[in-house]
Amino acid sequence: NNVSHKTIDLTYPSDEKVLFDLTQPNTTHLFLTPNNNWKQDNPRYAAYFFGNGDIWSSLSYNDKENIYYCKKISGYPSVIFCRMNPNNATNDWGSKWNQSSDLTIPTNGTNHYTVKANTWDTGGGTWSTVKGEWTSFTPNYSVTFDANGHGTAPADQCIAEGGKVTTPTAPTATGYTFGGWYKEAGCTNAWDFANDVVTSDITLYAKWTINTHTVTWKPAGGNWSGDTNDIVQTYEYDELIKAPDKPERIGYKFVEWNPTYESNMTMPDEDLEFTAQWQIIPYTVTLNPNYPNGKTGTFTDKD
Repeated sequence: NNVSHKTIDLTYPSDEKVLFDLTQPNTTHLFLTPNNNWKQDNPRYAAYFFGNGDIWSSLSYNDKENIYYCKKISGYPSVIFCRMNPNNATNDWGSKWNQSSDLTIPTNGTNHYTVKANTWDTGGGTWSTVKGEWTSFTPNYSVTFDANGHGTAPADQCIAEGGKVTTPTAPTATGYTFGGWYKEAGCTNAWDFANDVVTSDITLYAKWTINTHTVTWKPAGGNWSGDTNDIVQTYEYDELIKAPDKPERIGYKFVEWNPTYESNMTMPDEDLEFTAQWQIIPYTVTLNPNYPNGKTGTFTDKD
């Protein structure tokens, strides 16, 4: 069979919106059921028609009927079914792994060839009849939700062509606000659950906006260069928090912020408030000893 040949694309039907109507006889196609040997290593399958020139045709797979098929070519009386290398898309003898024997295509209505069990290259397969003509149907499509880096994505949905996606429960993520489902990862075009319909497999992407919160620094009697107002800062979630300069207070020493501030603190998903903690500064007052009952001692501003 190492002869010159031509290859044409006879995969049929090209429209995925078809299936077999098993009540109707099929006279337009040939069908193949490979044995377990032929199914190994994820091959593809092809039919080599000859007897009036030669033509290769790739076999397609109908998952609803679990069978391979190709369109029968008028004027070609013979066929060889072949197990092909899946890494080579060209139909020729160089990409063939295994083959049936030379087969005469039956003219009595039988159209389904089953490769003999436990064989690789052999005759001995059997012909039978597959009923089924192509008819249109409404396909289902997969709708996948992508959480887009935050939270947990809802379960996939299976939607009939022309149907609408059911609005899933909105995902949540610490530090972010969910902003709807979009048609692309960049979140430019929102999916309209009320009006948009499914016409193919799609992925919808979650849009997120990072949350912002305030940090308030309270001087608690102190001041910043005379300003006694609180300092209020705004940060995005997980942004590094930077404390202001320490406030001042006459007669007191700044001790720390309450709650404790650490230089590597980042913004949580909530507002924060820090209050200055002070320690009284003790000081010494010396009395003139020439005064009656003169003395020295240590006082605070409370004494």
